[in-house]
Amino acid sequence: MERDFSKALIIQAVLLIAVVFLSGVAYASTFEVNSTPILFRITPDDVAAYNVTITNNNAVETIFSLDTSSADATNWIITPSSVKVGASSSESFILNVFPKSTTSVGVYEIGVKIARGTDEKLLAIPIYLGFQGYYTDYTPNVGLTVSTPDVQDPRSSMKVSILMTNRNMLDMKNLTLTISSPLFSKQVNTSLGPRKEKTNEFLFDLDPLQAPGVYKVDVSVYYPLTDKIITESETEFKIDTYSLITPQYKKTDKWFIRTETITLENIGNYERSKDVSIRMPWYKRVFVNSNMPTDIVRLDGKSYMQWTPSLKPMEVKTITITTNYRPLMCAIIIIILAIIMYYAVRSPVILLKEAVVQEEDEHGISEMKVKVFIKNRSRKVLESITVSDKIPGITDYIESSTLGSMKPTRITRTSAKGSVLHWDIDKLDAFEERIITYRLKSKLKVVGEMSLPKARVKFTYGGKGKDRFVVSPVPMFVPKNK
Repeated sequence: MERDFSKALIIQAVLLIAVVFLSGVAYASTFEVNSTPILFRITPDDVAAYNVTITNNNAVETIFSLDTSSADATNWIITPSSVKVGASSSESFILNVFPKSTTSVGVYEIGVKIARGTDEKLLAIPIYLGFQGYYTDYTPNVGLTVSTPDVQDPRSSMKVSILMTNRNMLDMKNLTLTISSPLFSKQVNTSLGPRKEKTNEFLFDLDPLQAPGVYKVDVSVYYPLTDKIITESETEFKIDTYSLITPQYKKTDKWFIRTETITLENIGNYERSKDVSIRMPWYKRVFVNSNMPTDIVRLDGKSYMQWTPSLKPMEVKTITITTNYRPLMCAIIIIILAIIMYYAVRSPVILLKEAVVQEEDEHGISEMKVKVFIKNRSRKVLESITVSDKIPGITDYIESSTLGSMKPTRITRTSAKGSVLHWDIDKLDAFEERIITYRLKSKLKVVGEMSLPKARVKFTYGGKGKDRFVVSPVPMFVPKNK
């Protein structure tokens, strides 16, 4: 009997522990609560209403209790006091909150406790208790904070952030937010709930060529019920400078004239100068002309032509450098033609004559030797050559017996011209030269300077049978022993 009684006690203990354990598991199950205000602005005679939803995550049907804290219970009465929610389901209901006759007007946040056993959640619900128009008689009190970039690139969109803070319980509708700046403007309608904050962000496209500088942004809020601007703020931002000037080079050549163009465009928002240099030695600058004023500078020991044009935003300027070699080419052509003409018309024969004093005393010159030089300086053969030289009347020709000397072919004597010596030469090969030498004896002593006639040569050149003549320069008179 005792053994059976002991076994019964053990079984009861195990069952009790299991029940306690299962109860703990059940109570540990969670639930969720959500609420949405329906009417929370009431007078002392009204009832506040909220839509409440309880989600039961337990596997069994559960009854949830609703109650307020002891502090809120002195001012408020809520209904219902409990709600039954099926297993693993949700239940929505209307929660009514009644103000007691002793409750003062004001703003409240009531804590409603929803519980199942020890599992409890606190639901905070707002209530504005007052008389008709009580919360619309507040003086608007709105804080305004405007944020802009300190430095703005005009090629990018600019963001303006506006934070509005309602510092009281006034629910403001149809607010007009105005943003004004020399560079942009905008006006929008907005609203601001009681003790709420609201941020508005706006993007503005700027003129990419906007001049650098500091610009203001004015922001104001207009409230139609007061028919005035209730707050405003001012801030500043700076438009950044930017500029890009990239020279574009182009060359064209036409008939010894080279034209180089350098195109500059200021892709920027402010006026800027740009240095442009081209290597230009002095001998080349003689032929160069430019459409803009230029300076000559030396860089790394070399000479450059440099231009420094100033360009306004989006302005385009073109530097034109013209190198004209035509005058040089014309000069070269003229020189070449002159040389060609010189060689074409010059005489192929060089004829020179000189006289050397042979005998001289204190009374004067008595004898002299005459040399006549003839040379073919062309590449062609000269034929039928006759050299003629006139003898002054106061001299006599002395016939020479020297071996190798060239005797005159004939001597012509006239009363008017005197004696003329003639030497006939069959031909002169290319670049061949001959020297004719003879002696003269003066009939009288010659004192001072004496002039001799010029020698003359006649020849046939070019195979066309035409005779050409060449006269020597004024003969050279060489004193004795020279």
